[in-house]
Amino acid sequence: MKLCYIAASDGVYTYHQSEDGTLSFFDRIAHDRPMYFAYDEGRLFVLLRAPDETGNSAVVPYFCDPQGLPADPCPAMTTGGLVGCHLSVLDNVVYAANYSSGSIARIPLDGITALVTHEGHGVCPDRQEMPHTHFIAPLPGEQYLAVCDLGLDKVFVYDRDLRPVSEAVFPDGCGPRHLCCSPDGRYVYCANELSSTVSVLSWDRESGVLSHLSHVSTRAANHGEHANYPAAIRCDGDFVYVSNRGDDDIAVFRIDGDGNVLTGIANLPTGGAWPRDMWVQGDILYCTNEHTDSVTVLRMNTDHTSAVSVQTVTDIPAPIAVLIV
Repeated sequence: MKLCYIAASDGVYTYHQSEDGTLSFFDRIAHDRPMYFAYDEGRLFVLLRAPDETGNSAVVPYFCDPQGLPADPCPAMTTGGLVGCHLSVLDNVVYAANYSSGSIARIPLDGITALVTHEGHGVCPDRQEMPHTHFIAPLPGEQYLAVCDLGLDKVFVYDRDLRPVSEAVFPDGCGPRHLCCSPDGRYVYCANELSSTVSVLSWDRESGVLSHLSHVSTRAANHGEHANYPAAIRCDGDFVYVSNRGDDDIAVFRIDGDGNVLTGIANLPTGGAWPRDMWVQGDILYCTNEHTDSVTVLRMNTDHTSAVSVQTVTDIPAPIAVLIV
């Protein structure tokens, strides 16, 4: 049986996933504002926004019991910065991004060994007044890591010791937020929060260079004049999905060409407001609706151009991240 973890404002919720994709409550671990998490070799790494008087974020690793329930916490490990918002785990090393400090941290299980702080600003004075690192994860090949900096309109490439390798420059005001990779590892797709676009980048794993190729809107043609801020991006098979906060839908793209073209095919309503994160598993899509305290479970049709709601999980305060293992 698979488990679904959901980060909400009051803790980490664990649900059982049924064969039809629906969720049933299992347990909750109380925490103040978990921001994100990652699963690796039987451990759930929970990123907490501000667990102590320092104000810095921290990561709490949990060993999971035979049922998959996080049950044995290890001591919290500081990220060395404010408002940690994303993390990944690679060979027993945690990598974290601190949004409000514009920094990234390399955290082996015995403490920080590297902390890198970006410098500069972008063109939008209210959102790009300084660096805002929003994502850090290994690129295909796992020799390098990508870091999205929303404040600088750049995606940086680092080696595993956080030594700089290269950087991809985006059009002014894009605000790159989150990445996913094509199935063959040759292309990277980036959700841009400030421009409501998704970018296509080529990835050369030999040189460690990302190159920005093009971008396409995440919004439907009749989207109206209200603001919209893309958040999560996922790739599953031949499709890429981006959550639109404001439009409150999931933009679906078909991967065309050799992976270098994204063709928009649908915008699927989430059934809630402010979809912060999502998880795609075949024809089932899970969406955390932060402003309506709900998680919706959608089943997509064969070509992923429409979807029906199969479940709405309610009374989850401000859910912002979802993970299925």
